[in-house]
Amino acid sequence: MLISIFLYTWVDALIDITTSSTLLPALLALLLFKKQNAPLKYLSYLLWVATLVEIAAYFLAQNQIPNLPLLHVYVIIEFALLGWMYQLYLYRFYPKYLIPVIIVVFTFLSILNSIFVQKIQTFNTYARALENLLLIVFALSFFYKLLKELKVKYLEKKPIFWINTGILIYFSGSLFIFIFSNFLVKRLALNTQMWIIHAFLNIVHNIFYAIGLWLSRENSE
Repeated sequence: MLISIFLYTWVDALIDITTSSTLLPALLALLLFKKQNAPLKYLSYLLWVATLVEIAAYFLAQNQIPNLPLLHVYVIIEFALLGWMYQLYLYRFYPKYLIPVIIVVFTFLSILNSIFVQKIQTFNTYARALENLLLIVFALSFFYKLLKELKVKYLEKKPIFWINTGILIYFSGSLFIFIFSNFLVKRLALNTQMWIIHAFLNIVHNIFYAIGLWLSRENSE
């Protein structure tokens, strides 16, 4: 009985931490917004949207109202803002209009998925998995660009290095969770373990966002 209470309290606390972990980078994004370069401003917009979505999702859950429709909208916004951030960093690496076209196509496919395949009251695993795959490609492309150009002497001092690393860790780590989430939901114990891992990944990637934004106060790149 005591073990059950302890596990419940620990998991519950972890959920609260991961839910509120967006607040630190969102606050830094607000305080340091004027010092950020154009790509990081898109990350700031995303963090503010993410904070509002977390608050709305928490409020809906507390009132026993389904909050999954928020995720369908948020996935589109998240990919568009992160995609445009990468567009500003990679526009000389990729063909100029490639990432904007990918953003438009992804938005269209996500809307079709929400209307015809995975309705807004269900978890949009297909859109989430596709988003993860595309952002992993963008993140790896950015690191390849750094290695190819060899212009950066101190990577640890570059805001985008931390932000890109956080994106790669989170979206790589959570990819298979999203792909198999409908399978995992039928296996309660395994499902709980996987979403605990997701919670840790979310906290880590928000910490990396915070580090990158903190560095942007002195290094606008």
